[in-house]
Amino acid sequence: MLLIDSDVYRVSTDIELNKTSRTLLRTTLTKLDVIRQLEQEIGGDYRIEESLIPAKINQLCLINNFTLAHRKELPPNIDFSDTYNWINDKQLVYKKTLNDYLGDKKLTNDCRS
Repeated sequence: MLLIDSDVYRVSTDIELNKTSRTLLRTTLTKLDVIRQLEQEIGGDYRIEESLIPAKINQLCLINNFTLAHRKELPPNIDFSDTYNWINDKQLVYKKTLNDYLGDKKLTNDCRS
């Protein structure tokens, strides 16, 4: 469901959070944490982005833009530090992958914009 909702994340990145978007932030972080743990449990060289086309990587990058933009708005009692470290690392990988694949060409709603 994360990728299907990438437009929601895109438009929510630059807005002030309300009750609904705060809930979206928490649930999104929980979902991303599941992916993070899956990569760890599978181990080895498995990386989720290796099986995705650039358009899907862009969608994940849009989701990361949303979570990173609103990181400071989480209550202090909610600790997603491991997840945010993973998101930061993934964001670098996603943008590099898009740059390597697309160069200066931009996708519709490109996360690098």
